[in-house]
Amino acid sequence: MAVSVAAAALGLFLPALAPAVLARHDAWRAMQLSRPKTPTQAPPFVLEDLRGRRVSLAELRGRAVILYFWATW
Repeated sequence: MAVSVAAAALGLFLPALAPAVLARHDAWRAMQLSRPKTPTQAPPFVLEDLRGRRVSLAELRGRAVILYFWATW
């Protein structure tokens, strides 16, 4: 019973704490990288998706995009 009450209390507390923790975390600094001096945009390109359809980066503007480049050198 005490464990479930403690877990419930943490479940209510941690989401409220997360924005404060994330605001202090600087991913650039953690990876020992410097921020670009000016914002840059990715160059326009078109790739095929897993179904063979052509998808351009411009079509995805405003959406989260994860690019995973993979090679077997």
